[in-house]
Amino acid sequence: MRKAVQIQNAVQNLFSGLLINEAQADQLERLLTGLERWNQKVNLTAISGFEGLLNKHLLDSLVPLGLLTNRQMTHSFAGRGFDLGSGAGFPGLIIALMLPQVEVVSVEKVAKKVAFQTWAKAELGLTNFTAWSKRFEELGGQSVDFIIARALAEMADLLHWADLFLRPEGLLWAWKGQGFDQEWARCPQALQARFERVEDQTYQIGPDLGGRLLVFKKLAN
Repeated sequence: MRKAVQIQNAVQNLFSGLLINEAQADQLERLLTGLERWNQKVNLTAISGFEGLLNKHLLDSLVPLGLLTNRQMTHSFAGRGFDLGSGAGFPGLIIALMLPQVEVVSVEKVAKKVAFQTWAKAELGLTNFTAWSKRFEELGGQSVDFIIARALAEMADLLHWADLFLRPEGLLWAWKGQGFDQEWARCPQALQARFERVEDQTYQIGPDLGGRLLVFKKLAN
C-alpha cells in the first residue's frame, strides 16, 4: 500500500468526516518521509518510523479538525496564529496545509527543528506558514487570533503566554493529558478569570495514545 493511501485510510478510520484528498495525502506523505530521513541524521523527535510519526504526530495534529468535522467541537481556526514550542512543526505544518486560509507562525527555539520546518514549507509549497527561531520572550508586541500549544507546558504557563499574545476573543488550543485538572487547579485564579473554556473533548487515536483537547477564549478587558 502506498503511504499516501495509508494516510488517507488512517484519517478516515479515525475521523469519518475528515476527508484527505489525493494532493493533500501526497504532501503529507512527503512530510512524514522527509521527517523520517531528517530524524535519522539530526534527531528532531523521539518518535521513529513511519507508523509512529503517522499516529503520534500527524493524527494527533489533526484532532481539532477531526473533532470539528465529526461535530464534536464547534470552534475552528481563523486569522493568524502562533504554534508555540512547535518542535518539528506539528501541528502547525498540518494546520497550515489543511487550512490554506489560515496563517500559522511556528515559534521554536531549536535551530535544527526550525531548519526542518523551513525545508517542509518549501517542499509542500506552503505560503501561509512561517518558522521563527525565537524564544517566547522575543515575541513582545505581537497580537494573534489563535495559539496552538501541543504538549508544551503547564496550564499556568499557557494561560500566561495566551494572555500576552492573544487578542480579545482569541483562542488558545491546548493538547493535554490526564493531568489537566490538577494543572488547572494550580493556575492563579486571576489568570483563570481572563479566559472562558469553550471546548473540552477527550480523544483516542490508539490503545495507548489519546488525550484531551481544550480550547480557551480570551475575554475582553
